[in-house]
Amino acid sequence: MKSIKTRLILVFTTIVIIVTAFLGIVAITIVSRDLIASAEENMITLAMSKSELVTAKMDEELSYMMGLAQNPMILDQTLTDQERAVFMETEAARAGYQGYVLVDLSGNAKTLDSKGETLDVSDRDYFQKAAQGTPTVSDIIISKLTGKPVLIIAVPVFDKGTQVGVLYGRISGESLSEIAASVKYGETGYGYMINAEGMFAGHPDTSLVLEQFNVIEEAKTDPEYVDLANLFVNEITKGNTGTGLYLFRGSNRIVGFTPIANTPWFMVTGIQESEVLGHVAEIRNILILLIVVSSVFGVIVTYFVSSSIAKPIVLVTNIISKQADLDFELEENNTLLHYQKRQDEIGKMVHAIQTMQSNVRDFIIGTSDSAQQVAAAAQE
Repeated sequence: MKSIKTRLILVFTTIVIIVTAFLGIVAITIVSRDLIASAEENMITLAMSKSELVTAKMDEELSYMMGLAQNPMILDQTLTDQERAVFMETEAARAGYQGYVLVDLSGNAKTLDSKGETLDVSDRDYFQKAAQGTPTVSDIIISKLTGKPVLIIAVPVFDKGTQVGVLYGRISGESLSEIAASVKYGETGYGYMINAEGMFAGHPDTSLVLEQFNVIEEAKTDPEYVDLANLFVNEITKGNTGTGLYLFRGSNRIVGFTPIANTPWFMVTGIQESEVLGHVAEIRNILILLIVVSSVFGVIVTYFVSSSIAKPIVLVTNIISKQADLDFELEENNTLLHYQKRQDEIGKMVHAIQTMQSNVRDFIIGTSDSAQQVAAAAQE
């Protein structure tokens, strides 16, 4: 790179590229951080919203069952079992229940339907709580009657102010999955409910609920679930509302989680990190285009700026080269006169060169004249 113009172009272009690239990296970092923070906030908001919906739904079911428990049809001894069964089966179909069961305080239960099946539920947690007078929503459990996952709503039954038993209704184990399936966020966002043992209580993939899929147990044999299991054990089950990140099926998922009040479940909502950062790729492409445009613009500007610097230097260099060959002849040069009028260092340099050239020329002419006079005097 012998040309100063070329050096200036390369230097300034490199500076432009470095500065724009640095600013681009900073911008992408800031945008990525803000997008993830925004996604985390949205996941928490969505999780809290859905948890409140589940709580309201369960409170509604408890209120319904408490009202049903006060219906005279439940304990009316004047009714036949068949009459009571017809009423209860009709009511179950209307309310969306699989059926109702009446239990005495010893845990002996009898279905309020045409089958009139009997069973012992004394070991069930929901019965024990309801028998103590506490309306209870069970976890997703396997029904002793159907052998399938169900949700139990159990309430105490009173007769003249004294508790005489427990009434509970069975709801399909897929009921919570309907709520989970309603969680939508972007293309990859969805929600699910999970209990304290790591089993799904509600999930868009209902098979996970029906099969009582357990994340913690699955993580012991399948590394795919290790991150989720760790997050669940270390964060979610602590009962706090928060956010987390776990790797699942080759993609990081950003999640928000919160406990669902008055239930044994936690609401978790999540979205793939790649979707959240999808806009960053667009920003990156725009920044690359800006870098290219800035570089081209920088080359053009540097070309003209370097030309304004290099041209007078080249001109002065040529003059000095002529002087090195002892050629001090003054030339009328409009360009040289133009540079001489400049008020910067270039103008001063051109003026000094011209002054030096004129002085040396006058000195040589004066010396030549003196030499001629001396020679003439010597001849006389």
